[in-house]
Amino acid sequence: MSKQQRNVSLMLCVTLALAACNGQQAASPNGQDHAPAGAGSAATSAPKDASSQDEMGATATKANAWLDIVSNKLSISLPRSAGGSVGDLNFVDTGIYDLPDKVKGYLKAVDKDGELDMRRLTGQGSAIGQQDGLERMFMMTTFAAYTDPTDASRQKYLDFLKKVAALSPSLPSMDQAGLAFGQRVVDLSVTFSSIHHYYESGAYKLDDFKQGKALHHQLVEQYKAYRAAGQALEEARDALYQEQHQKELAQLQQDGKVLMVSIYQASDAVDDLMDGLVARWSRDGNLDGLDVKQLQAKVDRLEQLSAGVKKFQGQSDRLQQEHVSNDNFEHFTQAIDDALISAKVLIKELHQGHDRELLQNLQEKRERVVSQFNDIVS
Repeated sequence: MSKQQRNVSLMLCVTLALAACNGQQAASPNGQDHAPAGAGSAATSAPKDASSQDEMGATATKANAWLDIVSNKLSISLPRSAGGSVGDLNFVDTGIYDLPDKVKGYLKAVDKDGELDMRRLTGQGSAIGQQDGLERMFMMTTFAAYTDPTDASRQKYLDFLKKVAALSPSLPSMDQAGLAFGQRVVDLSVTFSSIHHYYESGAYKLDDFKQGKALHHQLVEQYKAYRAAGQALEEARDALYQEQHQKELAQLQQDGKVLMVSIYQASDAVDDLMDGLVARWSRDGNLDGLDVKQLQAKVDRLEQLSAGVKKFQGQSDRLQQEHVSNDNFEHFTQAIDDALISAKVLIKELHQGHDRELLQNLQEKRERVVSQFNDIVS
């Protein structure tokens, strides 16, 4: 199964971000808002027989479809499966694609600790003044070019997710999390549409913003639920990935594919090194108190595994036997080297006032490793 790309700029932010800040993604609970970003194409690493390969490929395809959904991709197209074609979902048609960004923009404009900030909403003290009792640019910046989803489009969205969940094989944790995420999206869209209509119609002039405040509270809670549902779906996908990944690695070891084993292990070492750093930053907003000795041990292990991959350089017979092109091999080893250098620089320059930039640089190198790994296993 392809590895998932992660966007550290979202993971490192500490405001209204989703799954990993992600505030990734942006527009998904991970990304556009978003969080996490999407994985590459579904891929497996040559399992033992055709039926196993088909099952693993179907699992990866379905898991990556759920990842595309939580990452709020513009459109999703699923291939024909044993159960028939699921078809395409175009988020522009449903009016759902823009929703997360619009909600995030609204909250950024007028939310203050979960309450509707009346001063900002009405433009009190604002240099640009008021229009119809609202901050002059509020309607334009919040609702411009936004079309509220219809009930039919919301149902179309939910129906599509049900079709994804029904695909074989059954992935209970992901299917359940995906359907729950879809419902949170619909709940959010209904409330945001009510807010849109409330201000566009001028109804706020009739009740002194009473309903606006109630809708705002409702939206804040639903946005939290949306973020949590997106994170749950991503965590379910990550858990499935780890399960599949370990099965693939065990099969490679059993089949004596020493080159692919070394590639898997080196890539995993980069993940292990990076995940710990991102987890600390996401929790604390800094790398203070980092166990540098433990980090150095991870870097040393990565260096050893990198050397293990490089020993296959020039072994064209081995590369051909394990279906690894020379170009992909060279690109992967270079990506590992670049990640290793960035990790060493991070240790050397830690706590010198630019930890965030060091971590961002390492994340970019990690994404390159993931991309090159996916090219090899796909």
